[in-house]
Amino acid sequence: MTQARFRVLFDKFIKFLSEREYGPIVPRQCEVTNVNVVRLQELGSTFSAVEMAFNVTPNKPNLALLGFEHTTIQTQFLIKGSNESDKPIGRLHSSLAPARAQGDDQLAWRYELTARSTPLNALTDVYEFFGSARSAINSAFMAGTTEWAHKRWGMIDGN
Repeated sequence: MTQARFRVLFDKFIKFLSEREYGPIVPRQCEVTNVNVVRLQELGSTFSAVEMAFNVTPNKPNLALLGFEHTTIQTQFLIKGSNESDKPIGRLHSSLAPARAQGDDQLAWRYELTARSTPLNALTDVYEFFGSARSAINSAFMAGTTEWAHKRWGMIDGN
């Protein structure tokens, strides 16, 4: 769902509540999630070739009886305010794990990026955070994926 579509539907919901005198909405948390499912066949590789598409350095011990199969990585970042002196406005959670694609059950990587925040004041903060969250998610996606993958997916300058 786009941010514009969410705003239209959310404004309708607010109007619905207001007409029935339920009182104002007080948001407790905002969240934007981007889920990317990358099938292994798109990469032409196995789970062990994770570095082809994602900027990760898994621990691959060089042991005679062990062959690296896959990795799971979870990371958390602070989302900075617009000024260097600002306190962080939220957190970005990143998760990369083996998965199966819905529909065809093919082996895949699931790269999930979630931005969360507690709104400071009112609904305007919610809408403002969505813009910051999308920017944080897009930046994390571009930094977390390789140039090889960007070319393979036909991305130009992050688009």
